[in-house]
Amino acid sequence: MLALFAACSLLLKFAVFVYMTGDLSPLAFADRICLWDCRWFGKVAQGYEVGLPTNRNGEANWAFFPLYPLLVKAVAMLTMLPWTAAGVLVSQVLGILAAGCARPLFGSQTRAYWLFAFGALLGPFSLLFSMPYSESLFILLTILVLVQLQRGDYLRAGAWAALLSATRVTGVLIGAAIVLQAIIDYRRAGGAWRDLPRSFLSDNRLLLGLALVPLGLLGYMVYLRLWMGDGLAFAHVQVAWGRALDNPFIQFGIALHSGWPFKAHWDPFSTYAVGGLVAVVLTTLVALRGHYAAALFCFIALVLSFSAGLFSSVRFAAGLAPLGLVSAELIARRRWLSWSAYPIGLALGLLVVAGWISGRDFTMV
Repeated sequence: MLALFAACSLLLKFAVFVYMTGDLSPLAFADRICLWDCRWFGKVAQGYEVGLPTNRNGEANWAFFPLYPLLVKAVAMLTMLPWTAAGVLVSQVLGILAAGCARPLFGSQTRAYWLFAFGALLGPFSLLFSMPYSESLFILLTILVLVQLQRGDYLRAGAWAALLSATRVTGVLIGAAIVLQAIIDYRRAGGAWRDLPRSFLSDNRLLLGLALVPLGLLGYMVYLRLWMGDGLAFAHVQVAWGRALDNPFIQFGIALHSGWPFKAHWDPFSTYAVGGLVAVVLTTLVALRGHYAAALFCFIALVLSFSAGLFSSVRFAAGLAPLGLVSAELIARRRWLSWSAYPIGLALGLLVVAGWISGRDFTMV
């Protein structure tokens, strides 16, 4: 069923492309859907830049972590497909895997699970599992970490987290979720607070799992240090995009001020501000539903992202798997609402694709 969802998703997106452009070429579709950061991931696949940035704005591909583009490059070499086409294929397969691996997180909530699977592959943010962006891999790895935490396997959770931290810098933050979940499990088992440090220090699987979490990030930093002479080049180059760490509340104010009052024409800053607020609300709901470790990860990831500005806030929030999980759980509580979500979600998904292909919709940038 998941493969059918994915196939229908890709066919519908291609149909939108054909309708808008009149071009029947699948390769042209892959090229057209590869916009914005996708081009940077393609440059990473060709190799990281050396020396001063050649881009006139000072931008360089050091800002983009290596795991996803290297995975796409490997598939491109194996299949002989162009990089963009391989990226579409990889993201689609990662979407199927993410939807399949998420099943244990829903327990007996079958209706909620299928809502999540449909939303991921055919809904408003299904574009993330079609375009060559790292969100598809980030979502899959986050789900794999959460599944292992649900099973109490901190070592395997740390192993998946190591790959997560090689996908995006915010991936390393899931280490805090592993610590919190370990504390929760310890207390549920009847452990006393005074014995907590000794219990943790004697748990070799937990300690090793936590040690694995930052390996992806550290490996990339070592590479940049040896290759570029700056292990933090991925952070320092952000200034070229006008992103610098600041108070997230100030960044919210900037976004709201830029988009207010609402104009007759669509304004991206209004969308970024509203998207950020919705993400905060959903994170709160994740915590209220008892998923404290997942909520902590989302909260600190959002704070870090928003501290650098709300540009791309909608895409960043959509890339946080727990927010999609709790949305499906909430919608599934009402049968009429869950059934309505299918056609509405599909329609919104096609609108997002049309906006993306047109190059005029910056919501998912």
